[in-house]
Amino acid sequence: MPLVTRIVRSKLTMPPLLPRRVLRTGLLEAFFAEPALRVVLVQAPAGFGKTTLLQQCAVHAATAGYATGWLTLDEADDDPTRVLAHLQAVIDLALDPQATPTAPPALAAPFGFVEDLINRIAASRRPLAIFVDDLHVLESPTILALLRRFVTLLPPRTLLFLASRSVPALGLSRMLVRGEARIVRSDELGFDREQTAQFLAAPDGERPEEAIVEELYLRTEGWPAVLELARLALANRHGRRAIDDIWFTGATNLEEYLADNVLAAQPAERQEFLLRTSILRVVTPPLADLLCEREDGEAHLAELERAGLFIHAVDREHVLYRYHSLFGAYLARQLERRHPRLVAELHARAMRWHTERGDPEEAMYHAVKAGRYVEAADLFERWSGQLVIETRLATVERWLDVLPLASVLARPRLLMTVLWALYFLRRFDKARPLMTALAAWAAEPGTSAADGRAVALLAAAERVNADDLPAVADVVMDFDFDLDTNEVFTAFEMAAAANMQGFYLSAAGRYAEALERAEIGKRMSRRAGSSFSGAYACSIAAAAEFAQGRVARALAQYAEGHELARRHRGSYALAIVAAGYAEVLYYTDALADAKSLLDDALPLIRQTCVADSLAIAHVTYAKLLAQAGDADGASQALAEARTIAGAAGLARTVAAVGWEQVREQLAAGEAEAARALAATLGAGEAPGAALVGNAELLEGRAFGEIRLLITAGDTRAALARCTAGEHAALACGRELRALKFRLLQARATFAAGPVSAAAQEFSDVIARAAQLGCLRLVAEEPEIAALVAATPATGATTAALARLRTMLPALPAARTAAVETGTDVEPLSEREREIVRMLARGLSNKDIGAALFISENTVKFHLKNLYGKLGVKNRTQAAEAARRLPGEG
Repeated sequence: MPLVTRIVRSKLTMPPLLPRRVLRTGLLEAFFAEPALRVVLVQAPAGFGKTTLLQQCAVHAATAGYATGWLTLDEADDDPTRVLAHLQAVIDLALDPQATPTAPPALAAPFGFVEDLINRIAASRRPLAIFVDDLHVLESPTILALLRRFVTLLPPRTLLFLASRSVPALGLSRMLVRGEARIVRSDELGFDREQTAQFLAAPDGERPEEAIVEELYLRTEGWPAVLELARLALANRHGRRAIDDIWFTGATNLEEYLADNVLAAQPAERQEFLLRTSILRVVTPPLADLLCEREDGEAHLAELERAGLFIHAVDREHVLYRYHSLFGAYLARQLERRHPRLVAELHARAMRWHTERGDPEEAMYHAVKAGRYVEAADLFERWSGQLVIETRLATVERWLDVLPLASVLARPRLLMTVLWALYFLRRFDKARPLMTALAAWAAEPGTSAADGRAVALLAAAERVNADDLPAVADVVMDFDFDLDTNEVFTAFEMAAAANMQGFYLSAAGRYAEALERAEIGKRMSRRAGSSFSGAYACSIAAAAEFAQGRVARALAQYAEGHELARRHRGSYALAIVAAGYAEVLYYTDALADAKSLLDDALPLIRQTCVADSLAIAHVTYAKLLAQAGDADGASQALAEARTIAGAAGLARTVAAVGWEQVREQLAAGEAEAARALAATLGAGEAPGAALVGNAELLEGRAFGEIRLLITAGDTRAALARCTAGEHAALACGRELRALKFRLLQARATFAAGPVSAAAQEFSDVIARAAQLGCLRLVAEEPEIAALVAATPATGATTAALARLRTMLPALPAARTAAVETGTDVEPLSEREREIVRMLARGLSNKDIGAALFISENTVKFHLKNLYGKLGVKNRTQAAEAARRLPGEG
């Protein structure tokens, strides 16, 4: 089976403009006269001339000196890999028309590629106009998030034209307000009376009778596609008489009536050709010959196009054609009515034709339409392994939903590849019955050792995604590697097994073994051509290095994984790398790089990452926002993470994020709120636990409880916890974790006295942190400023202390006396009190809005009023301040 991520050149070619058209001069002038405009969305039902308007805009743009690129989408493009490969190709061809656009062998859906494309566009000397037709076929949240990012970053002298039947979720609202976007709807696309007359005129310029023009204008409301049908009906006397006999109203009825007259007016041979080829999404002469049992398909298609029968070439060579959606759907219905038994046979012929030519996507489409589910499932089984390796996970899930479940359950090896995709996507509920069926098959007598091993691997993958580390060890640690395999998917499975072992070994503090497994994972990933598993292996190695305090090595491993993900345009790979990479960048004070990485990757991380990555990414992002002064945004990021993790049943992630919220509250001076929240965090690691996930390495219950003890004045217990935690960490080589316990020990000593002893301990901590390049680890600690001030500078610590002082955040603003005493505060409304209670529970704006049946914008409006009434600056302070008011608490 050939690689599926190839570029389909016909999608990158603007369909030829039909000679009969009405020039939309007013719209064209408006689009190109406004310098602030970046995005034009043409939104209307089928048949309103969206594509024609985009074509006219493209011609106008080219005449005005713009570089232009065109992309026509279809249902198969609702896959991050496929659509982004073609978007990249559009940019390549627009900037260099002589280029030969290609997709890398393991193309997946990169979120981080946006800046690359934007930078290339910005560096171009020519203005650029990009045209994307049929955008409504895209429903993937990942793709829409990518496009939102692309739209947001569009540079000056760049125009993006989109045609869609619906308004996509691209965040255009703000751009509309700023004049950077415009939406053209059906009322602007419909022809007026004069345009209707122009459109219906004969080639020699003769217009129909005024009464006919008026009648058709009123009945069609200027709908261009229906007017085209009317024009065809008027071209013969039968159609002219039919116009006189029109008694019904409404564009839909008129469409059906006139289409019937247009089809009936064609010779029988042409009717048959139209009907038989209507089953095709793209018509080619050889396939048309096959379906129509003739040998003149090329001439016939050209003749149909010249006759204006709603078919047009989609490439310059005129070898690929497409029917207008309205007319094609009408023809398909007529075929079903006239030749119901022929439909399945035609689809079966098309299925075989595409199978022979190595196009599984189209072959499966026709197999399903023909009701040939056995053949469709056979195709899917042969194709699915490559899809998983290329991380085209959305396509796997889409075809799983299309095929009858029985046809998938009957194929154990297809089940295996489908389950890999579902586990990567965290579709646990959908995967559960499939895994049950596969396990039952594996338990049957006669199942080979290789098949049993493959099923065991999937069971381990399920436990990794469910965050059950002990169960991962039970399933996968005795796994025997087939390191000499040349079978691609087996190599992928070997890489996955090595990565899962490395994941567990790292949590167990067995870092040397974890690094060995990571190297196996890299090697087998290269053999499989899998950027996803290769990037995962780099991340496992990086996390093991970071835990041991080998920061430079960790950065090198993450850089390798990140480059692998970017080179192969691997979005899911990028998500795996980005969480840990951003954390290390944050601690080494590369804040801008860390934030840029997470800005790109968070939408993917929320969909695909394991528990540790999900927690680390959101905690790091919240710290970056807080460092930039966006405390409310930081609280939102943490609340969102807890919502996602709670819905997925990831208790450890909920706890890890919750303990970060506790740290934030302590840093803001909200000790009582921190204690209340800590009491709700039942899950998490204990001090000195044998298994410490990456999310608990530098945060979590062990550190949070020590901070609470220090705040409560119980320094003796805090010091005992610090000593035990440091010893346990050092026993496993967890250098950074041990350093964090020593930092808390210095804090506890400072609280208990003497100050000199605390200063000495603190000097040792900052010297080591500076040596590792991780002073941010010290700077983020709550209430550290007083200890910094009390620590004298020595030769070894002078530079570190000076640097540390520049990194310390400003002390939180004191709450107003009115809030402290509960007096002279403007009363909160009942709605505001409801919102405050939900803030205290850690709910995000989205969750609050859903609970109260109000929009997120309304929630933000109430929060703004709340902050003003309470004299606070963020969610945490608002929740604590409101609790002190009379009637709360």
